[in-house]
Amino acid sequence: IIVPWTGTTLSAQTFGHYHQQSLTMKVGDSAKLNYTVTPSSSPFKLAIFDAWDEKVAFADGDGTIHAIGAGSTTVRVWSVRGTNYTDVKVTVS
Repeated sequence: IIVPWTGTTLSAQTFGHYHQQSLTMKVGDSAKLNYTVTPSSSPFKLAIFDAWDEKVAFADGDGTIHAIGAGSTTVRVWSVRGTNYTDVKVTVS
């Protein structure tokens, strides 16, 4: 998943697979959502993680997604500037 903004891109990966836009989990599972900011000279190195339905899954501050209830939600990875983002659809069974 790559989101460009002026001179910088944000890429996210789940389970080590780049450009994955969805994640299937079971209740009780956790998965780390990593991100990379390029170019390395970008001053915007941090990301903010936000889940739309925290009854299904939530993301903590380091990007770990925790599946807590059956259903679907979206975890959004925001650039620290808050102007660009990428989404990962999470389905929990």
